[in-house]
Amino acid sequence: MTTLPGKPPSALWVIALAISCGLALSQLASESRPPAAQNAALEWLATSRPVAPFTLTSAEGIVTAHTIRGHWQLLVLGFMHCPDLCPTTLSQLAELRSILAEDDVGVILVSVDPQRDSPAQLAAYVAFFGEGFIGLTGSEQQLHRLANSLGLDFRHDGPSDNPRISHSPTIALIGPNGFLRGRLRPGFDIPAAARELTKHMRDAS
Repeated sequence: MTTLPGKPPSALWVIALAISCGLALSQLASESRPPAAQNAALEWLATSRPVAPFTLTSAEGIVTAHTIRGHWQLLVLGFMHCPDLCPTTLSQLAELRSILAEDDVGVILVSVDPQRDSPAQLAAYVAFFGEGFIGLTGSEQQLHRLANSLGLDFRHDGPSDNPRISHSPTIALIGPNGFLRGRLRPGFDIPAAARELTKHMRDAS
């Protein structure tokens, strides 16, 4: 559509111009906003709850719910044949623990593949990620007892010598009194989680 010289633009042209300007301003505003926050924070339980009694085995011997008391623990389910999620999560926890160097925080990998992951093999595996890591495993009954009390789960499909294993990726935070205090999701913002965890640990001490 054209307009005659000296005549005001048509109403349609004015509307189109207004829409164009509005889109440009909207884009500029969105570019000026800070990026969306990552999964940064721990999910703290409104009411902490005790970890169920369990008996598992490490390379050093028997580990129970009482054994892990006295220190904060970050516990994750996994297995040594896990191709990507488990090593990635353990690497994140190693970095988190390095930031928390002044605070005594342990990392526990509970293998849900006891047929293939012996305590000695687990010890060598977690040692790759640094000090403060321990590997545990045990009977399926004991593994399910611990997992269920933490709100986690795992499942085996296929033959026992080469199972397809699925498990909860959530990381459980256990306090020095042996109570479940909160959870972390994989992919968390490490510095932000460290700041929050440090504050809660020192407030609780």
